[in-house]
Amino acid sequence: MPFRDLAKRAGLRSCWSDPIRSSAGEVLGTFAIYHAQPQAPTKCELDAVALSTHLASIVLERARNEEVKRASQQMLRMVLDNIPQGVFWKDKQSRYLGCNRVVAQAFGLASPDEIIGKDDYELGSLTREQAEFFIQKDQQVLASNKPELGIIEPATLADGSSIWMETNKIPYQDGEGNIVGILGTWQDITTRKHSEEEQRKLEMQLQHTQKLESLGVLAGGIAHDFNNLLTGILGYADLALLEIPADSPARGFIDEAIEGAKRAAELTKQMLAYSGKGR
Repeated sequence: MPFRDLAKRAGLRSCWSDPIRSSAGEVLGTFAIYHAQPQAPTKCELDAVALSTHLASIVLERARNEEVKRASQQMLRMVLDNIPQGVFWKDKQSRYLGCNRVVAQAFGLASPDEIIGKDDYELGSLTREQAEFFIQKDQQVLASNKPELGIIEPATLADGSSIWMETNKIPYQDGEGNIVGILGTWQDITTRKHSEEEQRKLEMQLQHTQKLESLGVLAGGIAHDFNNLLTGILGYADLALLEIPADSPARGFIDEAIEGAKRAAELTKQMLAYSGKGR
């Protein structure tokens, strides 16, 4: 039903209204006064309408701002709770002011609100050394007013597992630029750390293999030269035996020298075999 017909049915015969405007001049609505008889508004009534529209604009604008603020906070919470990194913020005493769901779940909290007011010692799962290191880094950021980025640190979680974190911490400032705490993020780099450790082991094994190969080449060169020397020694010893009488005492010494040279030749063969494996 048209509003005019609705007003007539209700017995209303006159109306006047003012727009309700925001502080920026935007029309938020109207405020109206109705009479059962056709008549012009009095000054008192006009003043009442003006005051009412002013008060209504304050209430409506505040309600709209609160709704916008609430929607903004909900959006921020949704973003924080759906990123894979942990996000947290603390006051100047390293007590938590808030966190996202990743941090809360990691430390066995039912919701992010449960972390408010706690410090790292009170999270329960962290060792004392881990908590001390976390707080030490917080205080370094506060003292220097400079970010600490790429901090690699271990952490024990609520389920008893241990992970490696890569943490970033920056000074947290209020609207006037005063430092009121720290803002931090962390991500689980345990898989990356294990991969780096495996890579380091492989590199060490490769270096060891290269050293063995170098030793093999060196041993092969020495053995080859030494074998040539032994061949000459054995050859001259055999010639000496041909020139010495069978009953000469010197033959015993030469025989001992030949036996020693033969044992040295066996060692040389072993060195050559090792050098062959090394190559």
